[in-house]
This record gives sequence, C-alpha cells and structure tokens, in this order.
Amino acid sequence: MDIMEMGASLLSEKLGMDLDPATITSALSGLLSNADGQIDFAGIASKMASSGDLGAIVGSWLGDGENSPISAESLTSIFGSDKIAEFAGQLGTDTDTASNGLADVLPQLMDKSSSGGNHSRNGRWRQWPAGGSEVAIRLSAKQLQPRCHQLCPGLCDFEQA
Repeated sequence: MDIMEMGASLLSEKLGMDLDPATITSALSGLLSNADGQIDFAGIASKMASSGDLGAIVGSWLGDGENSPISAESLTSIFGSDKIAEFAGQLGTDTDTASNGLADVLPQLMDKSSSGGNHSRNGRWRQWPAGGSEVAIRLSAKQLQPRCHQLCPGLCDFEQA
C-alpha cells in the first residue's frame, strides 16, 4: 500500500464515510502537493518548523517516538482556509470534519513516510508512490535549516550548509 492509499484508508475510517478511495486519494494529493504536483511533506515540515510551537510537533512526527497531536485550527493556518474548504468539498463534508480528520491522519502519514526523521539521505531524491504513480519528495537542507536543526538536532542526516 502506498502512502496516499494508506492516507485514504485512514481518513475514510476516521470520517466514517464510505467514499471511493480514489476520491479521497485525489483530495489528499491536491492538499498535500506542491505546485509541481509532488507530495510536499518537505514543504509542510518546513512551514511547521518555522511556526514556533508547530516545529516541536512536526519533530515528533519525523522522529521515532510517539506523534504529538495537532489541532484542526493549526492545520487551517498551515494550509489556509481556502485549501481546507476545497479539500472538504472534494470529500463531500464540512471543513471542521475534514480538518479534524486530517489532524488525525497527517501525523501518521508523515511519520510513515520518514524513517527516524529522514525523508531522504543527504538530500538525495527518494521516490514515494502517490495515486498509483511515483512522485519525488525532497527534503533539502536548504528548506529546513536552520530551524529544523534547532528543533530536532540529530533527527536528520543533512550536513549543515
């Protein structure tokens, strides 16, 4: 099962909705992708790392310990209310339900997509399947430094620039 299929399954279960998995996968991909259509956990982690308290939360997701929770309100501030509304619309639910479901699912997705805090080794590309096709996720040192290393030293193997 690829990471987006896992996300679709978790979200469907959390929401208690009987939606087509392809619909949920498409909604998740639309929300979590960058302008190039690639699943952008790196950008999400970077945005969270630069947002004060959210840096410690994302650090827990990337580490090997227990995942810290995130609020639906924090996710709305990360993604923006328009994107959350679009995501909810694709799922056929309201924004509160969608963002609460995402608050449970996103930590698990980012945790499962990393290994001990490493999305990639030394900034090289690592391929992640999404929606049946391969997408590249690159967590570069330039995107995360210096904030990531301040919040979670030793969790990644990027060399300081």
